[in-house]
Amino acid sequence: MVAADAHSIPELFKNLKYEGNPVLWHAFLYVITAMTDNPFGMQLFHILISTAFIYLFNRYSPFPLIQKILFSFGFYTFFEFNLISRSYGLGLLLIMIFCILYKNRSKNLLYMGAVLFLLANDTIFGVILAVCFSGIVMLEGVFPGKNLKAPRISFLHLGLFAVIVAAGVIVGYLQIRPEPDNSFLNQYVTTYDPVRTNVALSRMVFAYFSFPDFSSLHFWNTNFFIPDEKKFPAAIGILLFLIWLVAFMRYRLILLLYGLGTLILLAFFYYTGLIWGRYAGHLFLLLLSCTWLAYYYKEQPFNINILNKVSLLGNKIRTPFFILILAIHFIGGIVAYSKDIMYPFSTSSLASDFIRDNKLTQYEILGTRDYVISPLASQLGKKMLYAESKDYGTFIIYDQFRHNIWQFKEVQDFIIEMVGNGHKRLILVKDVPILMTFTDSDEKIPWDEGMMTETLNLKLLKTIDAGIVHDEKYYIYSIDEVTPN
Repeated sequence: MVAADAHSIPELFKNLKYEGNPVLWHAFLYVITAMTDNPFGMQLFHILISTAFIYLFNRYSPFPLIQKILFSFGFYTFFEFNLISRSYGLGLLLIMIFCILYKNRSKNLLYMGAVLFLLANDTIFGVILAVCFSGIVMLEGVFPGKNLKAPRISFLHLGLFAVIVAAGVIVGYLQIRPEPDNSFLNQYVTTYDPVRTNVALSRMVFAYFSFPDFSSLHFWNTNFFIPDEKKFPAAIGILLFLIWLVAFMRYRLILLLYGLGTLILLAFFYYTGLIWGRYAGHLFLLLLSCTWLAYYYKEQPFNINILNKVSLLGNKIRTPFFILILAIHFIGGIVAYSKDIMYPFSTSSLASDFIRDNKLTQYEILGTRDYVISPLASQLGKKMLYAESKDYGTFIIYDQFRHNIWQFKEVQDFIIEMVGNGHKRLILVKDVPILMTFTDSDEKIPWDEGMMTETLNLKLLKTIDAGIVHDEKYYIYSIDEVTPN
């Protein structure tokens, strides 16, 4: 809807001001929505992206066949970055192309710069990874090692590469830089918080051992190995990090890429509190890239005996440990895909069908919470009236005019205001039921029908339970003005 509601390129950038992502994915959607407003157009484009990165991986990656099979049906590649139409699949495709070009990096340097430019304009994680990838290219170009498998890179090409990537990073950053009145990211921390440390380090397990908790229908963004991320033993995350540092010890640049890249991503999770599975997956994409790029380097033994022995051990465990990770991803991906066939990911389409089939689109549709109700906008082709911003919209704008609503009284006041403006009937869609509280016992029960005020009658029309996404429940009410006796 960010793209569909834009009628020009400047308007597209305006719509993106509070999205937190650069323009690349939405630019493609802008072209698609010029041809069709059916979300299937986006889904078709997304499956083509998924097909492309799976083809490229199987055709050009240096991994053995068993690893290619496991990866192709892994949790992120078969489910998260395949079925869910977001920009992360596009980022994975660009990472694949970079890794393929890296084999002949002296020849493909400027193409690699262009790919990293695009990657930096995909997501915030694309910005981070573009900086990390370009860093090792620059280091190798300026300080070529004796064990280099590729020809030396000319300083002229290296300078052009640096300019291209830097331009991409700057342009990407300027787009994702939060607006002064951004109301979405309000959970930054500036002091040390041990609980947030546990949560951030738990992303290591989330990314490497992506096996959701399938005991619940709502398995998305869960992990079987992390029952409580706030109580996650930080030592496990640190141990995983150290294991992979040892595994890459004989490949100095790859060791640097993995170490710094992982630390930056963990710092991002800690600082922002953005820890969902699709974000954590970039730790796995970094690991995958490092394992891939290590094939393009010769081993570098250590002169110090103990370091040499440790690095040899790391070299031996790297492949079996990586296969273990891919195997867990494979099982998680197959099960998640199967669950998605059996159960709806989102039940927003059921809510939209009910509203459409009962000819309720002729009335104003008031929704709260807005981010749960917003899927209805694309499926009904109708702007919602969001209680959080007290304005019409499709996608959510997290600016100063939007505020979270925790009490139904605020929604009720807005309903009274809308009725006063001439709307005799409203359709209210909520993500939680309206409750009636008994004054004598404080007992609360769902309120299905009754007079909300002296002149407004409320009636529950339909309840739609959540699918795999746990918070997408829909309670559809009619609010009718009646003449008092």
